[in-house]
Amino acid sequence: MSLNTDVTTSYIQVMEATGFYRNGVPTSGVSETLSLREDIRKLEKRIKYNAVIHQLNATAIYELSGSPCIYFTQLSEADPEPKKLAELHKLAWNHGLAPMLWVITPTKVLLYNCYSQPTEQDKDNPNKHLVELFETTEVGLKELKNKASRLEFESGEFWKWEKAKNIDRKQRVDSILVKDLTDTEVRLVDELYLERSIAQTLLIQSIFIAYLQDRKILDESFFNGHFEVDNFVEVLADKSKTNKLFDWIQKTFNGNLFPLSESEREHIEQQHLDVIKNFIGGNIEISTGQLRIWRAYDFRIIPIELISSIYEKFIYATDTKTAKAQSTHYTPINLVDLVLSEVFRNLDGNAKVLDLACGSGVFLVEALRRLVVKRCIDGEIASRKLIRDTLYQQIYGVDINAKAIQIAAFSLYLTALELDYELE
Repeated sequence: MSLNTDVTTSYIQVMEATGFYRNGVPTSGVSETLSLREDIRKLEKRIKYNAVIHQLNATAIYELSGSPCIYFTQLSEADPEPKKLAELHKLAWNHGLAPMLWVITPTKVLLYNCYSQPTEQDKDNPNKHLVELFETTEVGLKELKNKASRLEFESGEFWKWEKAKNIDRKQRVDSILVKDLTDTEVRLVDELYLERSIAQTLLIQSIFIAYLQDRKILDESFFNGHFEVDNFVEVLADKSKTNKLFDWIQKTFNGNLFPLSESEREHIEQQHLDVIKNFIGGNIEISTGQLRIWRAYDFRIIPIELISSIYEKFIYATDTKTAKAQSTHYTPINLVDLVLSEVFRNLDGNAKVLDLACGSGVFLVEALRRLVVKRCIDGEIASRKLIRDTLYQQIYGVDINAKAIQIAAFSLYLTALELDYELE
């Protein structure tokens, strides 16, 4: 028997024992990533889980009530290297939507907590993020079934398990990113005396550029050609180059993406850019000031809808009074899925969507995806023109907060770029 056969056999045994497969076929709520790649009718999920399919190399995804719950992936090694396991956990944490990753090997099943924040030390000991490890023996699979079968998840019994209680949303990527954003803003405003509005604009614009860089929309050749450096962090080391990059962003994205006036830019000094550089580069712990050589965030993986929702948390955390007055609320992603699944049930690809209190645009982001998918499934050719036409002619949002509109535009730009990449 070949090793690949051993891996497949072990995987099927695990999935059958826990009720996620029946007679070799995925049960309801379980999607094999191979079918997502090949079936045009599943284009919406393929786009949603692109990073899970390609970077995490997941074999299957289990959704509970329409929200991702577990990512399953297979490894051929009986005892994978700690560094490899640490990287898988880090990728799953960055995706931020499913609370669990199951790594299935020929001899064991490792259940990882995807809401547990990865650290530099994980490459030597990723097991600190384990919920539990089960052997793929008869006894081990029976124990796995009793603790973490499909039935245990659907009944809610899994979450009563003492070890499952360590899966804490406070350690999820968006929560940690909001904390780092808040700590960075405090440093810029309270310690380096930058105006709050300028600091927030600088932070959000920097995240946007980091997204473009990590997703290779702005690659090394772009930075070399325009700025004679290799990446965004190196641009931030020079104020004149940073201003030139911000000018390029404004020109390329029609001047409506977090514009900073000349007078506002005069308040930004190199010491402020150094703080942003440390935040984006990850080489200093913002809250402690301690050096580190490891970067936690991977904007290739973090879903755009999480970045969009971060605005609501960030603004609320930094200006609670105004946020309450303007009814700024964090919108959970699963609520967006639930509402739009009902709304889109009877809509076709020509529908127009208007959100009269769009906030950071989480509903508009998902609506744009779904409309593009509907048009493709209806037979239109996937193209940049189709994406642009959908964005410009079918997506509308209103809000009393100008910064919210900028965040919504930011999120929709990123979604359009993501769709362009996925459908090319």
